[in-house]
Amino acid sequence: MKKIKTFGSGLFLLELMISIAFFAIAAAGCVQIFARAHSLSGQAERLDQAVSIAQSLTEENSGQNAESKTWYYDDQGVTCEETKAVYQAKVAVQTQDQMRQIQVTVEDGISKTVLYRLETAVYCPGEADTRAGGSDE
Repeated sequence: MKKIKTFGSGLFLLELMISIAFFAIAAAGCVQIFARAHSLSGQAERLDQAVSIAQSLTEENSGQNAESKTWYYDDQGVTCEETKAVYQAKVAVQTQDQMRQIQVTVEDGISKTVLYRLETAVYCPGEADTRAGGSDE
C-alpha cells in the first residue's frame, strides 16, 4: 500500500479563513458601535442647542413686553428666516392672577418633532389677565 502524503496547508488555510471571519465580525461590531455613538452625539448636540434656545427665550420673556411669538434659528442658534431654520421655537405667554405663564417649545425645523419644552411662571404685579376668557381686574 502506498501512503498518501498530506500537507498541512489545507488545515492552515481553514484556520486562516476562520480567523479572517472572526476579525470581520469583530470589525462590523466596532463600526456599529461607532455609528451609534456618532448618532447619539448628534442627538445630544441638538438637545443642548434646543435647551439653550428655550432658556434664552424664557429669560427674554420674563421681563416687560412679553408676547407670544414664533422664532426661527439656524444650526448655530442664531435667528434666521423660516426657510433656513433648523429649529423653530414657539413662545406662548399668558398672564393670570399677576403670574406670567411662559411656555417655550423648541421643535425640529424640518420634521416639527418637539426637541425640548420649558414652562415657567414669573410674578408680575399690576399686570392684567391675558388668558382666554379673562377679564381685567
